[in-house]
Amino acid sequence: RRMDVSPGFPGNALSPEDHVSRFEDCMRYAARPLAPAQIAAFTQTLPDLESVADARQLIDYLIA
Repeated sequence: RRMDVSPGFPGNALSPEDHVSRFEDCMRYAARPLAPAQIAAFTQTLPDLESVADARQLIDYLIA
């Protein structure tokens, strides 16, 4: 199988589901992974990210 453009690069964009999957995959290999509840809260916020009044609200989701 051949791929001219890697997933996630211009010309081969990731779907929102693919972004979440990659994030969760990174957490599985992280030296200090986030708790499952934090991952769920963060990924549930992403579709409505534009409605978050203050980005500092996301910090609690991202501190291990």
